[in-house]
Amino acid sequence: MHRAAHTFMRKAPPTVAPLGALSASTVPDATYPTSPAKMRARLADDVTRSILTHAMACLLLIAALLGGSALAQDRLNFLAINGEMSEAGPYYFVAFGDSGNAFMRASAFARAVDLTLVFDDGAKQLRIGDGERRIVIDATADVRHGLVKRPGALRAGDRHFESPMAILVDGVSYVPITPIVAALGGASDWHPAARVVTIEMPDPDAVAELAPPRIGSPTPGITRVALDLPRGHDYAVTVWGSSLAVMLEGTRAPDFSHAPDDPNIVSVAYELIDGVVALVVHTRFPIAANGVGFRVGQLHRDAHDVLYVDFSPDVRGEAVVPVPEGAVTPPPPPAVTAVMEAQPRRYTVVIDAGHGGRDPGAVAPWGREKEIALDVSLRLKQLLEAQGVQVIMTRTSDVYVEFPDRSAQATNDRNIFVSIHANAADNRAATGIETWVFGQPLDPSLIARAIRENGGGDIGEARTAEAQAIASDIAGEIWGESRLNLSMGLASTVQDRLVRATGARDRGVRQNLFYVIRNSRIPAVLVELGFVSNPDEGARLVDATYQDSLARALAEAIMEFLTKGGSLASL
Repeated sequence: MHRAAHTFMRKAPPTVAPLGALSASTVPDATYPTSPAKMRARLADDVTRSILTHAMACLLLIAALLGGSALAQDRLNFLAINGEMSEAGPYYFVAFGDSGNAFMRASAFARAVDLTLVFDDGAKQLRIGDGERRIVIDATADVRHGLVKRPGALRAGDRHFESPMAILVDGVSYVPITPIVAALGGASDWHPAARVVTIEMPDPDAVAELAPPRIGSPTPGITRVALDLPRGHDYAVTVWGSSLAVMLEGTRAPDFSHAPDDPNIVSVAYELIDGVVALVVHTRFPIAANGVGFRVGQLHRDAHDVLYVDFSPDVRGEAVVPVPEGAVTPPPPPAVTAVMEAQPRRYTVVIDAGHGGRDPGAVAPWGREKEIALDVSLRLKQLLEAQGVQVIMTRTSDVYVEFPDRSAQATNDRNIFVSIHANAADNRAATGIETWVFGQPLDPSLIARAIRENGGGDIGEARTAEAQAIASDIAGEIWGESRLNLSMGLASTVQDRLVRATGARDRGVRQNLFYVIRNSRIPAVLVELGFVSNPDEGARLVDATYQDSLARALAEAIMEFLTKGGSLASL
């Protein structure tokens, strides 16, 4: 089977500093049977008490054991692997002028984490791994040469790491701790009080819980099936006839089967194939292992990956290796009537690009609100559709859309309504991002703000008065409170993501009588991305790179809200 080439994606690994002068570092995210935070807390207690008591005895014992060796490296600190002290290291090649790279004995490490170790003398490579985790590191007996960090010296699938080489001394292999652990999906850290380097490796038997897949259309004529996976989780793709299966070892899936009304696919379901969870898609046309009819891709988010497969007779993707006859027993394509009519997790998001056409919104020498709102909205649309979300735009070009036509899009059969704007103020020093939900403002001065945003003049006053009447009518209603709570939850997530992504001033989440979100019966927010009237922030708002950052933050916030079922605000 084709094994995906995204197996070992992780955040940048921490740096293990020299000798006893190591500094604390941030560990990368992964799925652990014990979280990194809990492991650190446990080690700060258990390891510190235990190791400080026995550290000197251990060091003397190790020195005695290695005293007669011709080893050219020193062991001046201690190593704990998954909470247990290890004789694997750490070692430093001080005699060769390098005290900045902590190494460990490869064989002892492999035994401690149940991995196999193979040295390929012909290729001068060390291979460490098992059925799921596999890495290759170049090896050398020239210590000075091996200590130099080199791009690609360590490989995990198609991921290349900058790393020193494995070093061979008197027939013993030593490997650099930080890159090796990161490539295998683990985390390393330094505890200066106990002079201990810790390694935490994920449990290979840990089971990841899958959510239902999403079904959408990124472009006309193409159907996308998207699935959230734990960061770096392995998968394999196989094809037969008019069917495709994504094999997902080490996962548990909900009972999901759906026959969508779709021109490209007959059904999508989780199935068991030879005891392994698989996402199985049956298509309405033949597909082939050479990539005809489908395309597999991946998007990387902060905390997870998004695996997607696009289907269309005209799509051409990378080839996969077909499963040999009898290697697996794929389920037969089901009759459409036999497929459960479970509702798919197919999200629909309405994006309202504020203003447009004859209504420019806020105008400054650096740009106009209507153009900024549209540019960010189109970028957000592309990002959401890439994750299988159906997107409805109130406008896709420089046209004016009446306010009632915009708000009419926020119907019950959709999930979220997001109206995107840019701010302005007479005080050109004003900056920052703010997110609004519909409701009676606590500050009466904000009503003037609502009148301006609702069109200004007599029209703006009339719309604001209508919105105020609606706010009064729903006050205290169970439905109104629930909707407000969900909108506040969405707004809080959006505000947090935008501020973290941009470093802009956090102006908070507030309520106002914005007409465009007045009648929404789904979570609805209005986002002010920044002040176009401020020279610095205004210039950023028209910059394509900054707009990308805004759109990515919005997409991440929306997906987080949707996949968590719509988190309530903590009022």
